[in-house]
Amino acid sequence: MILAKGMTRIELESLIKEDPFHRAGVAQYEIIEFTPVKHAQGFERYI
Repeated sequence: MILAKGMTRIELESLIKEDPFHRAGVAQYEIIEFTPVKHAQGFERYI
């Protein structure tokens, strides 16, 4: 799982296209946008 924050979906898709695992065809990605409603204490800075 990769968490991404602060970029548009288009920017994220462009970033994924540059990933070496994607380029080698050994990884698949599924982008799921969500808004977290629960989190562990101390995790606030990531959401």
